[in-house]
Amino acid sequence: MQSSDGSWLDLIAAASGGVRGAEISCAIACARRSLSYIPEPDDTPLYSEQLVAPNRVKKIEVLQLDNLVRQHSLPRLVDSAAFLTSQLPARLENHISRLEALLPTCSSEALADLISSSAASKASVLDCSRDWALLQVQDLKGLEHFESHLSGFRERVEGEMARLMGGAQRLAETAGWWGREKDVHTLNAALDLTHWYVLGLRLMLTQHSAALNALSSSKGGGARPPLHAPPHAAAAPHPGAGPLVGGAAPAAGMISRSASPRRLLQELSEDVRAFCVEKNSAAPDIEVVGGEEVELPLVVPYASFLFTEVLKNAAQARALVTRYGAWDVDEADPVKVVISEPEGDDDHVLISITDRGLGVPSDHFSHIFDWFWSSAGKPLIGYGYSRSHGSQMHGLGAGVPVSRVIAHFMGGSAHWETSLTKLHTTVEIRLPKHGFVF
Repeated sequence: MQSSDGSWLDLIAAASGGVRGAEISCAIACARRSLSYIPEPDDTPLYSEQLVAPNRVKKIEVLQLDNLVRQHSLPRLVDSAAFLTSQLPARLENHISRLEALLPTCSSEALADLISSSAASKASVLDCSRDWALLQVQDLKGLEHFESHLSGFRERVEGEMARLMGGAQRLAETAGWWGREKDVHTLNAALDLTHWYVLGLRLMLTQHSAALNALSSSKGGGARPPLHAPPHAAAAPHPGAGPLVGGAAPAAGMISRSASPRRLLQELSEDVRAFCVEKNSAAPDIEVVGGEEVELPLVVPYASFLFTEVLKNAAQARALVTRYGAWDVDEADPVKVVISEPEGDDDHVLISITDRGLGVPSDHFSHIFDWFWSSAGKPLIGYGYSRSHGSQMHGLGAGVPVSRVIAHFMGGSAHWETSLTKLHTTVEIRLPKHGFVF
């Protein structure tokens, strides 16, 4: 039996192994003390506690961002604009420092060039924010003007992330890449760092934009399209789906304060099964057990992506093709989703997703958190899913790494366990009941 919670302190240690020279070793040791690429919830859950000194980043609670939209007002938005004016540059500077700390671990010149150019490009994005403190944001007109500045900042950051992802994918396709274990770990850390940062950026800007839109509408200005829509990588439940909490309208923005994970998993299960039917002409049942009374704060697009990727992988388990065959897949054991409140843990909800497939071979399992490694081989060129979501990253080797980053970003964890003898794979996702800080 194999299991992995992907302790990134271990990965940092692995990335620094074999590096010679007292100066480099000292730099790496300092980096290991001051940085944790993805904080472990049981170790140190606050993102701000892991930052490079001098620490100008201020922590923020997800429920504060929810209140910004629910209780939108001009004073709240003015305070939000001041927070973003300070924190977007501070967080980007910190992110750049964390990328640069990885450079001594690069044995490949191409990898070092990719990471250093990404850091340099992001440093140039800071120029967008240098005059923000001079902007007048005390009224609605000023806030709407500031919104255009925020949009430009996000566009440049997202563009750089796309460039980094493209370069990383090309590296992963080069001959002999997967034999360079140290470089693989370093690239994993760089991409995890980037996605962690962008998840926070998207959440802050989307909530600010939603609050500004709500305030503008309440003042008679009419609703305007928000400049910061929820991220494309995780769509909300498909059109026509009801609210996540019975009888309550879904909150604006990305956050649902009292979301039902059971309801969300049931809705996503329908779409995942539809994807499997479209792709394989059949799909296993997905059974959701427990959690009838469980409600917790969720960043719905992020949780939707996380649950969808895990459910899709379970439904697509190799056993459903090789063990049963598509013609009798309906007779296979269902994918079982169990929602529970762990005994002795009053702070988290446990979501366990198990498929009764053949398990994952050890040579595959050891790569599940490696970016752009995929057991599916080459991505399916020309294959597109016809519904709103279900397999956004099919075959790219990015779904599991992104899912794990999302789980940790939301104050939780994701743990994979597989067995070739007991013929199953289980993913355990823990999410906090009372929100999280980032």
